[in-house]
Amino acid sequence: MSHEIRTPLNGILGMAQSLEATQKDGPTRAQITLIRQSGEMLLSILNEILDHAKIEARVIELNPRPCAIAAVVHSSTSIFLTTAEEKHIAMQVDLDELAGMTINADPLRIRQCVANLVSNAIKFTDQGKVSVTAKVSDGAAPDQKFIAISIADTGIGMNAEECSRVFGAFEQADSTVTRRFGGTGLGLSIAKRIALAMGGDISVTSQPGVGSTFTMSFPATLCADEGALAPATFPQQALQTQRPRILLVEDNPVNRQVAQALLASVTTDIEIAENGVQALDMLASQKFDLVLMDIQMPVMDGLTACRKVRAASAAWSSIPIIALTAGATDGDQRDCFDAGMNGYICKPLRATELLEKIASVLGVAPQKMAS
Repeated sequence: MSHEIRTPLNGILGMAQSLEATQKDGPTRAQITLIRQSGEMLLSILNEILDHAKIEARVIELNPRPCAIAAVVHSSTSIFLTTAEEKHIAMQVDLDELAGMTINADPLRIRQCVANLVSNAIKFTDQGKVSVTAKVSDGAAPDQKFIAISIADTGIGMNAEECSRVFGAFEQADSTVTRRFGGTGLGLSIAKRIALAMGGDISVTSQPGVGSTFTMSFPATLCADEGALAPATFPQQALQTQRPRILLVEDNPVNRQVAQALLASVTTDIEIAENGVQALDMLASQKFDLVLMDIQMPVMDGLTACRKVRAASAAWSSIPIIALTAGATDGDQRDCFDAGMNGYICKPLRATELLEKIASVLGVAPQKMAS
């Protein structure tokens, strides 16, 4: 069901982002922005319902691996910068205590919890700021640490009774909150359950009219940074030009249009393959800087195609490959990394996330790529 819903949402959100970027301020841009925001709200509700169903079925998968915790938390906050700017809210992020620290943990789950807390803070803040800070304390052993990530806002706040209920499923402070701010009331419940599964917790302090502070704390084991957040490590290829030549492997015409529209600020040098077989043929006969690979395709799927690329005895066997997929489970992402992909983006595509991921795997800054 997730795949069937995400695919049309990709068309709606992708084209809304593309149109929004081409419109100057005015009534038309405002209408397009409303379409995008409504689509993002629908996507958020879908994600929360699916996660809640997994948790109710006692399916909380934790897949720990070496991860640079500062980068994980930073990526969880950066995706909300545009939302904060639209509400004229300042975002302050201080992760100095996490700098240089690599831990053995599930980066996806940490990112999910922090993103839920930041999203919640921005939602309930109409003026002022949202601050993200981190504290690290020593554990029982030299390689053991206790990490606390706090998200503070200057929003509407809650009284003691509301704080006691806020982590319940489908709970919000009262019915007027649901009408005014929307949402399912599942986000905080999901985040707390994940934190508990990690051996940690999420707590809250709040004062009506002043704001709230949510703190996610969890134990962590330090580890070597070798391979941190790099599921597939291949030599970085120097770009032939500042605008990369991209092979887009996608069988769905709408998804192809969306990807091309979102990439327009970076490059127009995009070739299309409709399945894995076509992709292999094109890689063997043409030179590309990057592959964007759908997973579910006829003739040959994306995972099989990626494995064949990595097994090839050719220079292009190490080409960076990013998965673009409607599969949203932890298992889907793990399958992509196991196949040798360098990155993973879940549809619907977001322009900022797409460009940042491309910049990351190619080793260039997003603004340089768009220059």
